[in-house]
Amino acid sequence: MLGGSHFQAFKVAEWPWLVPTLLETGLILFMFIFAAFEVPFLLGVTYPKMFSILAYDWFYSGNWENRGYAFASLSLISGIILLITLFLFWVIQKKRWLLAHGKRAGGGP
Repeated sequence: MLGGSHFQAFKVAEWPWLVPTLLETGLILFMFIFAAFEVPFLLGVTYPKMFSILAYDWFYSGNWENRGYAFASLSLISGIILLITLFLFWVIQKKRWLLAHGKRAGGGP
């Protein structure tokens, strides 16, 4: 890379191509952990309860008044995940467009 160090070569040549993939992978992991049901349910009582366990308890508690809370909490989880996904896809597409057109994704000339 014309006299650059290994770190500079990685930072300029490899890192801009890795960032979108790392962001997408991080998003998938965040969604899986944020909405996880199986592991917290199997582990038992935790404090504070995760949203999915709380929604399950509200839905199957036998009290019809709590079912609305269950639907609202699951809608809130879905809305948060959707907003984060839309924002990250916008950022990723912007970075990929800049890379495809020969511009630096981090700014500058």
